[in-house]
Amino acid sequence: MNGTYASSSIHMAGLKIMVELRGRLHNFGHSQMLQRILTWTDFAYCTTWNEKPIFPLLPHLSGTSAQFPSHLLSPLPKILQMGLLYLPHIQPRVFEILHSLHQISSAITWSLNQKEAATQLERKQISMAVYTTEYALLLLRSSEEDTAITELVHNVFNLSNVLLLAAHLYLHLAIRELPGTAKMHLNMLNQLYRAIPDNLSVAVLLWDNSSLEVVIWVLFIGAAAADGHACRKFFVQKLREVIVVLEVLNRVEFEETLRGVLWLNRFCKTHCFQVWAEMGI
Repeated sequence: MNGTYASSSIHMAGLKIMVELRGRLHNFGHSQMLQRILTWTDFAYCTTWNEKPIFPLLPHLSGTSAQFPSHLLSPLPKILQMGLLYLPHIQPRVFEILHSLHQISSAITWSLNQKEAATQLERKQISMAVYTTEYALLLLRSSEEDTAITELVHNVFNLSNVLLLAAHLYLHLAIRELPGTAKMHLNMLNQLYRAIPDNLSVAVLLWDNSSLEVVIWVLFIGAAAADGHACRKFFVQKLREVIVVLEVLNRVEFEETLRGVLWLNRFCKTHCFQVWAEMGI
């Protein structure tokens, strides 16, 4: 998946043909490990090149956070609770993905805070929810591509688009704990970088606080994903501009703002300290 789009597409087309000759993906039920490898190959390709998944969603590997036992769940942040009432310009399906990511993050946090390891069932439920959520993310991101390009040409800031990109980076870096140097992450990071207008502080000047808080979270994820890359400075600078508009006064308030959207302590805490220090507020 680290080659060109053309070579990657040829390899995926060949893989699809081989899988179909064996009776399609569900026919590999004798080996869930092989199914997972094929599914992840599909996900990696689609993430890198912003394509729809080639293979169908497998029911026996899929699940939602709605199936989590109550001890794995936590209340939704106010922004996610109110959803379209607070942020009517964000697609409803984007909120569904954010809901899932919040509950997955809560479940992981709960499992990490226990003296005993999570049970096999709990780990399986989390894994199934991650799989289903990423599948939905890939479908939605690929359907947004034409709109995003059109709006970029007309210099319109599409909050749904950048939120999807940041949510996908969050899923990979915070939840899956994948290395940020992978090509698929660099591609997403570059897309996010290009989608943020240079005049961001002017573009959001009249926005409500909830929208500004979402923008701050998006820029924070961009800065965290850009650790070690040249565009890190861009995200930190834009973050500083929006924080001034929202009048976030200190690191504690900064962390509270981030927690109001999505937060996973093992990933966000360190980056929160580092990014705040770099902003020099």
